[in-house]
Amino acid sequence: MEDHVVVFSAPLCNRSASAGHSSLLRQTGEKARLMDRGDRFNELYQAQYETVLRYALRRTDPETARDAVAETFLVAWRRLDTVPADQAQATPWLYSIARNVLANAADPGDGRSG
Repeated sequence: MEDHVVVFSAPLCNRSASAGHSSLLRQTGEKARLMDRGDRFNELYQAQYETVLRYALRRTDPETARDAVAETFLVAWRRLDTVPADQAQATPWLYSIARNVLANAADPGDGRSG
């Protein structure tokens, strides 16, 4: 089994020195929140990556499966607040996202006009 490490960080807004101490406190709080979010995502990714990949591999070729899993975890990152905290409950949530991603990948008529 391969080890996968994913670290996400988001830039904090740069504020001028004149913004004062309260700005620094807001930035520090935002940084802590993002670190907690990153830690939660990394835990989810480490616990679920292989499971979701196996799910996708049962349904498509390896390259498409890896792309679908990447997209699935991108959705998970964007919607992390809605991902169940319990890993046992997160699995079906991720399967649902992966199923939709795979269905979209398989549908050549995605409704977009070129």
